[in-house]
Amino acid sequence: MLKKGLAVTVILLFIGMCVIPSTAVTELKEVSTVSFDGNTLYVGGTGPNNYTTIQSAIDDAVDGDTVFVYDDSSPYIESVLIDKSIQLVGENKTTTIIDSPSQMTIRNYHADNFLIKGFTLLNHFSPQYATYGVSLWFAKNCTLTETRIIGCHWGVQFLDNSNCSITNNEIQDGFIGIDVAESSSCTIYGNQLTDNNYGIELNRAENINISDNKFTNNGLYFLNRHSNAIILNNTVNDKELLYLENEHDLILDNISIGQLFLIGCNNITMKNIEISNASIGIEIIDSHNCLITKSKIHSNLGTGITFVHECRNTIITHSDISNNTKGIYVMTGKLYKSSINGNTFRFNGVGMDISCLETTVKDNIIENCNQGLGISCFITTVKDNIIKNCNQGIVLNVGLLSFLTNNQITNNDIGLFLDEPFFSCIIRSNNFIDNQKHADFVLWPIMGCGGRFLNNYWDDLSSSGLKVIVGKRNTITGFDAMGPKYSLIPWIKFDLNPAQEPYDI
Repeated sequence: MLKKGLAVTVILLFIGMCVIPSTAVTELKEVSTVSFDGNTLYVGGTGPNNYTTIQSAIDDAVDGDTVFVYDDSSPYIESVLIDKSIQLVGENKTTTIIDSPSQMTIRNYHADNFLIKGFTLLNHFSPQYATYGVSLWFAKNCTLTETRIIGCHWGVQFLDNSNCSITNNEIQDGFIGIDVAESSSCTIYGNQLTDNNYGIELNRAENINISDNKFTNNGLYFLNRHSNAIILNNTVNDKELLYLENEHDLILDNISIGQLFLIGCNNITMKNIEISNASIGIEIIDSHNCLITKSKIHSNLGTGITFVHECRNTIITHSDISNNTKGIYVMTGKLYKSSINGNTFRFNGVGMDISCLETTVKDNIIENCNQGLGISCFITTVKDNIIKNCNQGIVLNVGLLSFLTNNQITNNDIGLFLDEPFFSCIIRSNNFIDNQKHADFVLWPIMGCGGRFLNNYWDDLSSSGLKVIVGKRNTITGFDAMGPKYSLIPWIKFDLNPAQEPYDI
């Protein structure tokens, strides 16, 4: 029974709901193919025979039915499983509330051809566990529209779906607003994503259309390169999200943008650019011969600049990269034949977390970070940097035929930490001053001869003799069904000829 005469009108408006507005720049096709011309089952309200829970109505529905949920009985304290081709529609997206007592508010596995519209989804499950507003796995031809999702770790989780759409929703205060993984031919259109760490995250997605979304204090994030992505007319903090794919020979000078993506580009110059309060300031994937100079990349929730796969001949110079979770991050692959020089990194969680080959890290100031420089380096030079006031100044994960030389490492909890599965890294002519512990290391079995200390200045050297550096060695102590068992034992290294005076750096 209807509670309000208005409900009839509302239900009639469902027709054509899956069609994207014609004002979109790119044609967006209707994704739902099911005809919702079955019965309507009512939840809440005062009508006779109305259901008291959403799930009980869904359980009684059949393909093509509509489950209409009144707001009078809101909030509905339940989690909902959709396992058939139905419409689930709330009376009013602001006042029809589902507050889940479990990890997933609305979930689906393997069901196709359904629509969700008109709810506010909350999740007050234990903060010790990740929570999900809408979790869709292995679905086809489904639509989520005109719904608010607030405070869920994952607002929308899409896994291995196809021909689905997420349109005109509001998703806020989560970790990831929309997470799309291993899905194809999906549309994300007209959503407002606010105050999430990452607004939309893409992982192995194909033929994805992301258009006319508004990001506020978050943004877009690629975990890898995608094929046939359409990224149009999105804004980050009311500025353009600039997405460039397969472009070359461009100069971007003093332009106003909220986020910048370079995908398969060549010879792009970025100068006098400021990007802040996004998920990631700049993301560069498989792009070469790029220059970032005289720019300010700051206060981003994730990284200032992220590199994915191999990027060659990149230069980052004379820029301020501060107050990010990570200033520069090489997520996969490496920087090859590149240069990071003359920049300032302040108040980042990690100043730089990079893997590099034949690269120079020079003349940077890195200070007040939890970790200043985390580096895996091959045939690389780290020199003339000032690294100070960090919990860990430099963390060298792999150093092969590389040099750390003439760096000022001062006032850190640990100046230099070596985690050394490889060898032949030379630590030479650096100043270690006023660190709580100048250097520490862990050596690994077989390949753990580690870095060599030569001619460094140590302000705690009590005599003109050698400097002893105390660390640990990982040693095989036995075997079990899983293989070798290890334990750490004390170990020492030496600087055989330490400098008696600090170097002028």
